[in-house]
Amino acid sequence: MKQSIINFLKRWSVSYILFSALFALICIYIKRRLNLDVSYLKVFWGAAVSAVFCAGSISLFRMRKGNTVVKILLGLFALLPAVFVMRRIFGVKIFRFGSALFIVGSFFALIYGIVVTAYAVAAKRQSDRLNDLLKTRKKQVESEKEPEKK
Repeated sequence: MKQSIINFLKRWSVSYILFSALFALICIYIKRRLNLDVSYLKVFWGAAVSAVFCAGSISLFRMRKGNTVVKILLGLFALLPAVFVMRRIFGVKIFRFGSALFIVGSFFALIYGIVVTAYAVAAKRQSDRLNDLLKTRKKQVESEKEPEKK
């Protein structure tokens, strides 16, 4: 239990750094292009809440138990409220049209899909490596037993 909380906090801190940088870039864009100010307090809390959703998504995805497809879908659904937090922070400054919300949500889904694919490739590579090790160990055991039979 303690280790899972520590892992969640590590994931949250990395997510918070990334969301803070993303939100800072969006604030700079809004300031330069639209000459509007966004409250730093809203940006701070929005980054913190979005990081909680992101860390929860990663934690759901990385669970040891459960069906892989269900874990992937739960992780994606846990990540999507971060888009609505962004809508709440930046309001009509960026999200004037519903299509902007859809584009940001699609961007998050695309990034999540890339992460899932990379994780699946790494897991497959590790599985192949472990299977090769098992085959070599089996051959070693069989070669050790053969001289004993003679």
